[in-house]
Amino acid sequence: MSLFRIAFAVAALLCASCASPEIRRNGRPARPRAKSEKPIDRTAILVGQRQLDEDVWQPVENQPSIGIEFSSISASTGTGFEVGLGASRDDAMVGATKVDVTMLEFFGGLRVQRPHGTVRPFAGLGGVATYVDAEIGFAPEANAAITLGGYVHGGIHFEISEDVDLVLEVRKRVGEDVDLSGAEIDIDYLTFAAGLSF
Repeated sequence: MSLFRIAFAVAALLCASCASPEIRRNGRPARPRAKSEKPIDRTAILVGQRQLDEDVWQPVENQPSIGIEFSSISASTGTGFEVGLGASRDDAMVGATKVDVTMLEFFGGLRVQRPHGTVRPFAGLGGVATYVDAEIGFAPEANAAITLGGYVHGGIHFEISEDVDLVLEVRKRVGEDVDLSGAEIDIDYLTFAAGLSF
């Protein structure tokens, strides 16, 4: 839980930085933007690596991941919402037994982001539903389950062109363990990702 508190503190700092007024190059505050401006909608495609607890999930603890995220924020306040899907998978041989683990997640929550500029930090937090499917050898019993949790993440948008950004983000999931074949297994993870937003 201490990791979640650290991640939450980082998110709070990012939120504070996003809420600061935009500054012109001459050092004076920019004029307030009209409240009638349309929301800023963005879709991001992200690839990266999901890191599970090594003591529990070795040798499939480092999983390649991919995700899609939609966000909509106010052009004047930088506050809004986000929803998305993520997936990761890895397999390995443990002796003569093959282990294959797939994780899918659906998340949604609140987002704060600097709405304008070439460098725009963001932070978000909310709830996540995670589906885990673990295939171990030829075990006949089902090893799939869904569990709920929360997430916090933060990162930066770097403007490449008027319509395309480079995105870097770090995401932390915390919450309930998953029940696989009667055993409670920790699935909290840290995800590092990069991608494009448009």
